[in-house]
Formats: sequence, structure tokens, C-alpha cells
Amino acid sequence: MPPRPNTKVGNRLTVLVAAAVVLAGLYFAKDVLLPIALAILFTFLLLPVTRRIERLGVGRLPAVLGTIVIATAVLGGITWLVAYQFSELGRDLPRYKTALLERIGAIKNSTNVVESVTNTIDEIDEQLKSGSETTEVEVGKGDAEKSVKVVSDADSRDPTGDSWWQRTLAPLGVQLGRPEPVEIKVSHAPVSPLTQVKEWLGPILSPLITGGLVVVLVAFFLLQREDLRNRIVELFGAANLYATTEAIEDAEERVSKYLRAQFVLNTAMGCTVGVAMWLFGMPTPVLWGALAMLLRFVPYLGPTLATVLPVVLSFAVFEGWARPIGVLSFFVVAELIFNNVLEPLAYGNSIGVSATGVIVSALFWTWLWGPVGLVLAMPLTVCVVIMSRYIPQMRTITILMSERSALLIEERIYQRLLAYDDEEAACIVKDQIERASLDAVMDGAVLATLRLAERDRHAGALDSDRAEFVIRSMQEIAAEAIEGAEPESDGDGAATGDGRKSVLCVAVGDRADEAANAMLAMLVRRTGVDAETIGAGALPAEVVEAVNRDGVGVVALSILPPLSTRDGRYLCRCLRARYPDVPIVVGIWQDGDPGALGERFRGDGGTYIATTLSAAVKRIRQCACTTGGTLKDDKSVRRVDDEFDSRKPHPIDARVGTTDATT
Repeated sequence: MPPRPNTKVGNRLTVLVAAAVVLAGLYFAKDVLLPIALAILFTFLLLPVTRRIERLGVGRLPAVLGTIVIATAVLGGITWLVAYQFSELGRDLPRYKTALLERIGAIKNSTNVVESVTNTIDEIDEQLKSGSETTEVEVGKGDAEKSVKVVSDADSRDPTGDSWWQRTLAPLGVQLGRPEPVEIKVSHAPVSPLTQVKEWLGPILSPLITGGLVVVLVAFFLLQREDLRNRIVELFGAANLYATTEAIEDAEERVSKYLRAQFVLNTAMGCTVGVAMWLFGMPTPVLWGALAMLLRFVPYLGPTLATVLPVVLSFAVFEGWARPIGVLSFFVVAELIFNNVLEPLAYGNSIGVSATGVIVSALFWTWLWGPVGLVLAMPLTVCVVIMSRYIPQMRTITILMSERSALLIEERIYQRLLAYDDEEAACIVKDQIERASLDAVMDGAVLATLRLAERDRHAGALDSDRAEFVIRSMQEIAAEAIEGAEPESDGDGAATGDGRKSVLCVAVGDRADEAANAMLAMLVRRTGVDAETIGAGALPAEVVEAVNRDGVGVVALSILPPLSTRDGRYLCRCLRARYPDVPIVVGIWQDGDPGALGERFRGDGGTYIATTLSAAVKRIRQCACTTGGTLKDDKSVRRVDDEFDSRKPHPIDARVGTTDATT
């Protein structure tokens, strides 16, 4: 029987070949694709304006034409203004050049090290150029009289200046010598007027044609946007209507919002720079403002150029150092404010691309399409990342480029603990507590990390030593977080009374149950209620005796499925048989509704069922107040046997949501 072909290798080769074909097409067809990409970019930017005009009762055709005319007029005006200001700067550039050279010369003269190094390099260069020439120096009387005679190697071999061939052939009447130089003149044919026109229009003809194509395509896209959308939906198939619709809406919203925010911020930056340059007394302030606005559309390189050019010119324009340093300081402060304050407020989460993805996309599109690709890098990358979210075959791009973390919060913590890096795991927990709350992190990430460790341990993928490290570290990190948090206010009532130990927290199963039980006890103590713990190795009879010996008013059981449920049910029955009036809070630390398992525990004598630490603490506190002391307010606590608490995801992360249950 012949061996079956490896389909995985074949699929990978198909993907690689398809990627190579796409890259080749993008590179060789850039003259066609660039106008289309620019047109799509301007369509996203102008679409909200067109829609607003249409809502005023204007027809689509006049709205589109008016929007395009206004946009073209604005771009043309900015271009003309920049060209006019640049021509003015060009006329004064020789004077600025002289001043700048003088400033550089002053810096050079004030630096002896630079001058000495330069002189040394010049002397070495002269010695290397001298080649095989030798110098004879005759020193007269004193050092004032010196005569230098340079004798070449040829003259030293023949002092008379005639070679052996000349002396031999001279009697025969043959004269040998150096040929007389012949003057060569190069003349050009007169240039025809048509050639002159081609030379003048050549550099600007291609941009004009591209600009015209972009204008036509933008008008077409705005006029036929519904038809284009329907064709895209049909292209991906009627079976994927939902995913395609979501992708189109997501791309339109994100790209439009990003472009609008970028346009507003860049315009604000350009106006700020223009006004500041005018106040400093810089020539052509409008030019610097326009350049600051336009160059900021180019990632990374644009803002740098917009800063370097006026700063360098300020050193040539102004005397002294005060105003040039002031110009430099202004640009530094402005960039810090725009980059760290205004841009995060304006963009928010509209981009959807990580910082590494931004850099990689800028390099990729610049390599592919040159400077125009650098301008288009961000919008194109946003579209590609959005497509990859809805196309399973492009999931790799989502993982590498998306701003969302590739791992869940609990997966990040668990991964660092598996690498024996408990410090970074503690930093992750602390950061999540600052972003959300202690209860949200304990109910979500901390319990989920313990569940991951238990899953791998029971599956045999986690050895005992590493499992012990993970569980112990997670318990220590939780203890540190709870101790560092502020005590919970007792507005809902706290237990006060004779100071007896009113709560006994029991770990039913193994080491993971013991860690969760210790966390529960610490959270209970944080509310002002006394709590003691019993480890996972205690027998049911020992637990029953501890309740009687210590006068416990509330018993809490900690169970981390799947292997602790049978022992927990047996212990619950033993406690209920011995102490029928003692409330028993059963904590089943699983994600979601306990369902039938909760019903079985209720039948075995459990008073309350909770799936999160916060829900268990709430019930324990209420029971402690009614059995071990008095409430500080008049709120009554009733038993709820037939309804569950509302289930809401925690604010820490939409993907790290847990639910609480009460029976």
C-alpha cells in the first residue's frame, strides 16, 4: 500500500506559494495598486463628510462632487502655499548658508581637538599624495632662508632630461618627444521645443496623472459605495454574511476614526508650529507649519524631519544660542504632549495594531511601495489585521500584529510560573488589580490559574515539583495582594460579638484546594470576621470535631473540581448530620454555573453554593453576622434556596469572566 501524502506539508507549501504570488503581484503592480489604495484611503476620510451633507437633504451626486471639490481645493491651497514659501526660503538660502557655515566654523575654532585631528589628517593625506617624489631641502644661513627643489624619479635617473632613445635616434633625424595636446570641443545639437516641454513636465506628469486617477476613483467609490459593499459580500459568499458584514463595519469604523483623528491632530500640530515659529521670528513660518502637518502623516520619519529642518535653520538665522535652543525645546515639548497625551485620547483603541506591528508594517510597506507605502502603512495594516480576525487562515497575522494580547491573563500568569518567574507573575497580578479590583482579579485570573495547574497536573503534563511551585507561588502572590489592599468597609454589616472563631475554612481535596482555601480565609479576615483553616489532609471526623471544639458558627468548604467533589459531598453530609443549624458555604471554584453539581451539594446539606471567592466571602460574612454576633445595620439576611446570583463578567478582561451562583 503506497504511503499517504502528508496533507499538512502540502497545505503549508500552498500557503507559502500563495504568499509569494501575492507579494510579487503587489510589487510589480504597484503602479496600478497605488492609486487604488490612495483612493480607498481618501474615501474612508471623506465618507463621513459626504454622509453629513446627504443628511442635510442634498443629493448624493452634488454631495460627492462638493466634498471632492472642497478637498481638492484644500490640498491644492496647501501645496501652493508650501511651494510659495519654499521659493522664498530658496532665495534667502545662500545667506542662511553663509551664516550657518560661520556658526559651524566658530564651533570648530573653539574646539582644539577637532582642529588638531583635521590638520593631522590633512598632513597624512599630502604625504600619501606625494607618491614617489623626494624633496631636497637646502638650508642657508639661519632658518630664514630655505630653498626647496623637488626632483622626480625620472629626472634623478637622467639629469639631462633626454632619454636613451632620444640620444640614440637624434643623429638619424628622428625626434621623439611628448605629443602636443589637442583641444577637443563638445557641441550639442539645439534642443527642440517639444523636448524642452518633455523635460519640464516629466517630473510632474506622473504625479499629476496619479492624482487625477485618485480623484476619479474616490468619486466612483463614494457614489457606488453600497454596490461595492454588496460585491465584497458576494465575493466572500452568502454563507459568511455575518462575518463579512462585521469585518466591513469594523474596518470602516476603525480606519475612518483613525484617519479623522490623525487629520485633526496633524492640523492642530501644524497650526501650533506655525504660530510658534512666527513668535520666534523664524522666516516662512507657514512653511514650517504646513510641513509639520503633512510630514506627521509619515510614521516615525515624518515628525523627525519636521523637527530637524526648522531647528537647523534657526541656528543659521538667529545670533546667539537662546532662540535656537528655544525652538528645539518647543518641538521637544510639543512632541511629548501630542504623543503621550493627545494621541492616546484621540486614537483610543481605534487602531487595533500593536507597537511592534506598527514598526514592522512601516518597514514592509516602505520596502514594497517606497515612500507612498510608508504613508499608507497604518491604514493598510489596520485593514489586514481586521481581515485576519474573520478569516481563520490569516489567524497568524492577528496573533503577531494585533494589539490584543496573544494570551489570556491567567495564561500569562501560568506561563511565567511554569518558567519559575514568580516576580513577573506577581507584577501581572498587581497591574491587573490596579486596572480593575482585588475581587475581580481573585475571582478571575487567580482562580483560573489554579484551574490551569490542576488541569495539567491531572493530565500528567505537569510534574509534582513544578506543580508545587506554581500553586505555592500563586498562594504567596495572592496573600501579598490581599495584605496590600485596604480593608473592606463594613457598610454591609460586620460580625461583632464575643471574639470567638466563627468561621472554619476547610480544604477538601489536594494542594490546589488548600491554596484556594487559604485565599478565602484571608479575604474573610479582611472583612473583620475571624477565620481559621484546616488543610487538605484532615479526615472528616477531625473536621467535625474541630467545629465542636472551637465553637464554629460557619463552615466553608473549598473544592477545586474535578477530583474533590465526592469527598466534599461526604464531608458536607457529615457536618449536616452533626450540626443541623450551622450554615455551610460550599465554594466550587469552577468557571460558570455549577448546575447539577450544585444541586447535589444542596441535597447533601450545603446552605449556599458559590463559584467565586467574592460571592463566598459575602455569604460567609452574612452568616457570621447572624450567628456569631450582631449586624452594624438593620439589614436582614435571608436564605436564598431557589435562585442564583446575577452573572456578570468582571471588568478586568472580557475574556476572563467568571460567574457566581447562589442556591
